[in-house]
Amino acid sequence: MARNLGVKPYLFPMPTYMIGTYDGEGTPDLMIMAYCGIAAEDMVALNLESDHKTVDNLRKRGAFTIAVPGRDTIAESDYMGIVSGNRVPDK
Repeated sequence: MARNLGVKPYLFPMPTYMIGTYDGEGTPDLMIMAYCGIAAEDMVALNLESDHKTVDNLRKRGAFTIAVPGRDTIAESDYMGIVSGNRVPDK
């Protein structure tokens, strides 16, 4: 049975996203997040808590990369989702 959900800015099923940044010294950092959305044709919205290292890196560098991980990176994605860049310096 089909159901009309209306026009909503949702992706289903909800993918995770890999957000890559660099700190002030050029050390890369990667985090996994679930709440990201397309805000416009050339804009995404990242819903991040301020205590993430990624947020600090974004404020310092003003740049990031975003990708949807595939099946071939399940183990790496799991690690990135569990381990904090604030606790592990070379994540």
